[in-house]
Amino acid sequence: MFRLAILGSTRATPIALCDLYSGYNIDFYPDFSYIADVMISLNLKSPSDVLRDVAHRARARRLALNLTQEGLAVRANVSLGTLKQFEKSGKASFETVLRIGFALDAASEFDQLFPPSPILSVADVLEKPTRQRGRRS
Repeated sequence: MFRLAILGSTRATPIALCDLYSGYNIDFYPDFSYIADVMISLNLKSPSDVLRDVAHRARARRLALNLTQEGLAVRANVSLGTLKQFEKSGKASFETVLRIGFALDAASEFDQLFPPSPILSVADVLEKPTRQRGRRS
């Protein structure tokens, strides 16, 4: 991702990152010697990849529960067409995905979507400036 940003690309690929890590540009960009640690934390999936993966996992869970599309649509209170579209492309409103998730007994997985910030120590809280909200006068 770092090399690609320098070259003007907006998309990181595993091959490009491996080239960077394998020494392709390490000598030219000595600050990138820590790329192995950073590579592990990079998310190389696009939003459409994530949508498709969620849809495939939902379909697999539906099949594991031995539910038909019609049965799941009734349980989730969504139309059959909406469910078919979701399983095919991953595209659906967030409310629809929640309904399908609840119908598949996956409600607890949504708790991990936006985890709360870690608890700070008292010293960290006192050091952190508070944001002023409101209009400027």
